[in-house]
Amino acid sequence: MRPRSVDLTTNAESATGQVLAVVPGVTATIVLALGWVLVGLLVTEILQRRGHDRRSVIGLAAVLGPFFVPLAVDMVRRREPAAQPVRLGAQRETPVRRPRVVLGVLGDASGVTEALAFLRRLPDVGSVTLVRPIDYEAAARPEWDDAKAEGEQVLNRAAESLGDYDVEALLVPGTAGRALLSIAQDRADLMVIAGDRSYVDLGELGDCPVPVVVLPIPAPRR
Repeated sequence: MRPRSVDLTTNAESATGQVLAVVPGVTATIVLALGWVLVGLLVTEILQRRGHDRRSVIGLAAVLGPFFVPLAVDMVRRREPAAQPVRLGAQRETPVRRPRVVLGVLGDASGVTEALAFLRRLPDVGSVTLVRPIDYEAAARPEWDDAKAEGEQVLNRAAESLGDYDVEALLVPGTAGRALLSIAQDRADLMVIAGDRSYVDLGELGDCPVPVVVLPIPAPRR
């Protein structure tokens, strides 16, 4: 019996054609998957810039992709207006004297030394409200987590540095600018920002109803 001949060239061309036919579909699927994930990650970046904890939702956002957008909108509309400052220590019982100073403590408490020197030059400061921003999710959690513990530690060091001033300490949800502005609107005659200025977008303070001092104050040019 004569063996049947096999056309290897024809089989190879057929296999190559099948692979090439599959490649565009695979490429389109990969591009779609990457775009899906990137949309979710972009939304978490926007949330982080508004003062939310990106880490708490990044996995869900990557899975849901564009469908995470309605959830993010709901977080902004519901969680942000409902957020309340976390008070550290007892609430003031006596009326607050003026002038009232809101002191934003950004980064560690090292900038409080400059703030104290500045406050000493002011005539008869009535009270100082220490403000440190935390994310909305940490503020909403009932348990005392690492974010609150770290903020409490920093503000306690700052309060000790201020000595005999009438001091109140608050952890305020939101970005640094939003947090400071929300407190300054009804309990300040002056806002002082001390520490790492990279934490705050000064553009958010454009509508601040009181004067804003950012420390350290640059030396005048000669």
